[in-house]
Amino acid sequence: MVIVTFCENFKGSFFLLAAAMFWTVVLSAILNCSWTYGHKLEGLLITPKDAPADWFVHTRIHVDGSQYVGFVQPDGYFEVSGVPSGSYVVEPVHPSYVFQTARVDINSKGRIRARRVNAPQPNAVKELPYPLRLSSGGNAVYFKPREQLRTLDVLFSPSVLYVLGPLIVVMALTRLINTNDPEMQKELQQMSRQQKLPDFGEMLSSLSMFGGSKKPATSHTRRRLTDDARSSSSTHDAGSGSRSDTSTSPLGRKLTKRKNQ
Repeated sequence: MVIVTFCENFKGSFFLLAAAMFWTVVLSAILNCSWTYGHKLEGLLITPKDAPADWFVHTRIHVDGSQYVGFVQPDGYFEVSGVPSGSYVVEPVHPSYVFQTARVDINSKGRIRARRVNAPQPNAVKELPYPLRLSSGGNAVYFKPREQLRTLDVLFSPSVLYVLGPLIVVMALTRLINTNDPEMQKELQQMSRQQKLPDFGEMLSSLSMFGGSKKPATSHTRRRLTDDARSSSSTHDAGSGSRSDTSTSPLGRKLTKRKNQ
């Protein structure tokens, strides 16, 4: 009786153990399939100029950031496995060189299409051949070189332009205007006469008038007085001469006799 119950218990535990082992294998297979299921991305990196022989050792292929990482072979070939369907950015990373990036679209049927990454215009699609073929864009720049003082920077500074601008305009106008034209010369002379500064003596006389003193005779006024005196004397001499002529002439004598009568 004891043996029968022991055998029945052993059979039950055996079946339970077998079932547990079975489900463990199934779950491990499912997990393994979930990890290994996916697509393969492949391409080629063109060796940069003047690159050392071990440049590929420090190069990594990042897919979708660093979610999927691939390595590069000595000939530049790379391969990233286990990538599910979707849209990803493939970016080669190297500490000394910058490589082109590409966006890869994988549909549910496994068809892969590559296009260039265009951040300013994401809708502008420019397809690339697949497998990928990415070249180097030059050395990586981590520090911006310091700007140096140049002659053009000094010439195009606002302070210099404020000084040179009017000077250039004046020189251009003098070149354009024909100063040999007689009409232009007359206009310039009239403008210079109108803008002529007053005499220093007149300025002093005006100041003395405000001070209350007598106005001193200036050279200009003296000239006017002498001219007026000369003109009056000449007219007086002319009148007296005409009178003497009329008195000495016979007609004049007759006229004087009639007046006396």
